[in-house]
Order: sequence, then structure tokens, then C-alpha cells
Amino acid sequence: MKNITILLGFLFVLALSLNGQDRKIITVKAGTKVIDYFPVNEQFRYPEFIQGKVMFKSGNFTVTKLNYNILVGEMQFIQGKDTLAIINAKDISFIQIMQDTFYFDNGYLEVLTGRDPAIMTVKQL
Repeated sequence: MKNITILLGFLFVLALSLNGQDRKIITVKAGTKVIDYFPVNEQFRYPEFIQGKVMFKSGNFTVTKLNYNILVGEMQFIQGKDTLAIINAKDISFIQIMQDTFYFDNGYLEVLTGRDPAIMTVKQL
């Protein structure tokens, strides 16, 4: 009985020490932009804009450079020298960037595993 109590105590302490995400408090000063407090590698899903395919529900598609902006929860693309957000997300069937697939359902969901009708997705915030 004593060994079980010690084992449970050890497991409890171990569980408290595990942490899946880094916690850091960021204070945004009035009159400044939130984006200024995050380096680019933390703002986007990929280190750079990557050629991807946007497949529309109509069957049409477009190929362009894409990246997912985690801070604002938007899929963005490059047009000329401008970075723009996709505004007609509800018309999109899915977005393919390299081997990653994104669906839109009240925000962009990245597919982790599975096939229709059962897939596991994650929404990064």
C-alpha cells in the first residue's frame, strides 16, 4: 500500500511538471500593434509563403503562394508585393500546401489524420 501511495505521488508530481506549450506573457502597449510583438516565425504556420492550391466548391482552383497567419487566423496569399487575406473562405472546398490540407469551418482547420467522413483536425490560435 505504501508503494502505491509513493508511486501515485510521483506520478502526480510528474504530471504537474509536464507542459505542452510555452507560457509567456506579452504585454501590448496602447497605441501599438499586436503583430509587432511576435517574430515572423511565430506569426505564420510556415517559415515562408509556399506554392499551394486553393480548390473551390465550384470545381475551379487556383495555384498561388500561401501561408496561414496564426495571429489573425487567416489564410493569406501574395499578390504582387502585397500580402492579402482570402475573403471568400466559405466558397473554398479545401486548401493544399505541400502535404498539408486545410478546410474552412468557422476558421481554418488543418487536417492531422483520417479520411472522409472521419478526419482529425487542429485549429491553431
